[in-house]
Amino acid sequence: MVWQETGIMDERLRFVVDCLADEETMSELCVAYGISRKTGYKWLSRYRALGPEGLHDLPRAPSSAAAPRQPHPSARRPTAQGENCNPCIRFKVLPIYQLDNGRTMRGGADSDN
Repeated sequence: MVWQETGIMDERLRFVVDCLADEETMSELCVAYGISRKTGYKWLSRYRALGPEGLHDLPRAPSSAAAPRQPHPSARRPTAQGENCNPCIRFKVLPIYQLDNGRTMRGGADSDN
């Protein structure tokens, strides 16, 4: 038996032709071609919308026409007054205690230092 070499586009087109023939269910065809049902339905819908050209892989990068993303308003930089970047973040200020040996310690007996 001679091995036959086929391309990706040939296999996808063969899948769509088999699918449109309505001889097998989508699940059976997807198992036979080694693809998921989601991929099978995607190829079929692209073929119906764009024809054979719809079976080519689409670029994964976002289009250059897309607007640049703006940061969320709560992620603004701190101002000169020293406010936090995110007003939802609060810090617990622990009191400073004087120890018997003259050293200082931040926190208290109930603190996890």
